[in-house]
Amino acid sequence: MAGGYFVFPHVYRYPDLLRPELPAGFFASQVLLPIVGIALYVVAALLGRLVHPLVAVGIFAAVVGYDAWTGQGLDSRL
Repeated sequence: MAGGYFVFPHVYRYPDLLRPELPAGFFASQVLLPIVGIALYVVAALLGRLVHPLVAVGIFAAVVGYDAWTGQGLDSRL
C-alpha cells in the first residue's frame, strides 16, 4: 500500500503534472510517507514472528489507518 507514494518524487520533477492550487513543495515534502509505511510493515512482520501474530495484525490494521490518513498527503490533513 505504501509503494504508491514513490510516485511523489517523479511528479515533483514534472511540474506540468501538478494541479495549480497545490503548493510548489507539496510532493517533495511527502517523500517520508512511504518510508514510514514500509517500515511499519517490516516491524509488524518481525514482531508477528518474534512475539505473537496478533501483534502483527494490530500493526497491519494501524497501517491501513495510516494509509487512509496520509492518502491525500499529510499537509492536507493537518
